[in-house]
Amino acid sequence: MTDIVYTERAILLALMTKMYSSHFRIDDEEEEGFQHVLCVHLRSYDKTLTWHIADDDLKYFKRLFAKNPYDCNMPWYTTDEKYEVMEMMI
Repeated sequence: MTDIVYTERAILLALMTKMYSSHFRIDDEEEEGFQHVLCVHLRSYDKTLTWHIADDDLKYFKRLFAKNPYDCNMPWYTTDEKYEVMEMMI
């Protein structure tokens, strides 16, 4: 079962996907149950931010589809870097 904090984050990210182009890719190197990577494209900031989403929380993202992991080449940002970008958007 997913920690409630991660579920709340997933719900907020699902809302974000309604405002920004988004998709999933698969991270075969991540632990079982956390292999789906949500990619959110922030075109006006020229950034793509990513989060691993627990399988239990995929129900919030039904409208998105999985892509081949090699179809999505983007830099990986640390958690601090992701939230710095998001703070710029406020």
